Order: sequence, then C-alpha cells, then structure tokens
Amino acid sequence: MKRTINYPICEQPDIYGCKSVSFYQTIQSPNPDEVASIHPFSFDDLVNPKSPNLEKIPESNRQVLSMNYEHDRIFAPTGAMLYQFREVAILNKHTQVGHYDQPVFAWQ
Repeated sequence: MKRTINYPICEQPDIYGCKSVSFYQTIQSPNPDEVASIHPFSFDDLVNPKSPNLEKIPESNRQVLSMNYEHDRIFAPTGAMLYQFREVAILNKHTQVGHYDQPVFAWQ
C-alpha cells in the first residue's frame, strides 16, 4: 500500500538553495509493528544548535545520543542517523556515530 505524505522535496538544487520545490512524496506505508509515526525533518531542525544531546547512563559506558525535534527528542539509532546526516551532508564534517548507544527502553 502506498500513501502520500507532505514534505518539501528539492527538485532543482543549486549552490543558493532550491529553485523548485514539490510538496509531496509517495512512500511505502511503514510496518506499524516497527514504525509508530513519520515526521518530516527540515534542515533548520537538523542544524538546531541545541542538538545533539549526549547523556551518560549507568547501564552503559557509551553516551546516548538524541536529537531535539519540536517538543520531543529522537534517540539513537534514528537520532544518530539524523545527526550524522547533518554533520556529513549539511555541514561537510566527517562524523561517525557507531560509538553512541541507544537508550535503555530501546534495548528490548
């Protein structure tokens, strides 16, 4: 089953930004057992100076990474992927995220 979600797609990128933007993208519907919801992330969301958050937890010697999104947080592994995309694709920085951990609630 396919469904349409509304978020901007840059169709004609150039060094100054987007010349043409469409506001639709057809995607496969996610498996509800694996995906609770889908949320568009803008470049402004990704380069938010208040992200990423790094926390120490007693259950691991690795830090837990999360990204701020609106009034919520997106944790690793998804948050780590968003952070790495921001650093590599937008800010042109070599960044690895394999050393970050997931929060305990994601271990089940």
